[in-house]
Amino acid sequence: MEATWDPVDLPNPADYKWENVMYEYHNYLYDDYDNAQGKQIANMETKVNAIAAADYNVLGYMGEFNYFNNMDAWGKAGDSAENRPLTHVVTKYAVMPARGNSLGLKTVDFSEGDYSLKGLHTNLFVSVQEDGSLLAKDAAAKNYFHIIKGKNGTILLRAEDKTYVTVDKTTKKLKTGGKTEKDADKFTVTEMSDSLYAIRSSVTGKFVCADENLAGVPLIADRDSPSSWESFYITAK
Repeated sequence: MEATWDPVDLPNPADYKWENVMYEYHNYLYDDYDNAQGKQIANMETKVNAIAAADYNVLGYMGEFNYFNNMDAWGKAGDSAENRPLTHVVTKYAVMPARGNSLGLKTVDFSEGDYSLKGLHTNLFVSVQEDGSLLAKDAAAKNYFHIIKGKNGTILLRAEDKTYVTVDKTTKKLKTGGKTEKDADKFTVTEMSDSLYAIRSSVTGKFVCADENLAGVPLIADRDSPSSWESFYITAK
């Protein structure tokens, strides 16, 4: 049974004489993405303490959680939760066995051609705006991007106006306007799951994100690790 979102939202199994039940919890803090103020770790500790205090005497586990941009926070907060003497709380996170990078993601070799981009979390297609920025905002595909193979497994993206997609070094936002292949960013596409991919910029070294909490903000390559906001459907025309 899933809590929405804390132990207080679940009944005490003893009140209903439940024995064959398991409680699942989620933990997301859409603030302090970089854990600069330590809020990501503190938030998980608060949730784990609340689960322990409820003392429901059934198996509980953290089914979904995310520490967002700071990779150190993943290790610290995960260890903090697992090292507590909580009999009925299990927290785990995992990645696939390493296949070419530290996150265990498989690099994908796309054929050259025209493709649409659609954000997983927003469920909206990426289109080119009047200022050249890229924004996930359309219910149907309005623009397609031509994939060109680069060196060392990278790709270049060319817009319909024949300019190339670049990443601004300062704002880290994606935009069209590169006049030649030398101007284009070289992206690495890695497989998240069937038909879902993460896109990593060579300019910033970060993953491209369509952040649902930042309405009207163009795609930005500033995330250390990919999750749902950094996952895209890349579909041939």
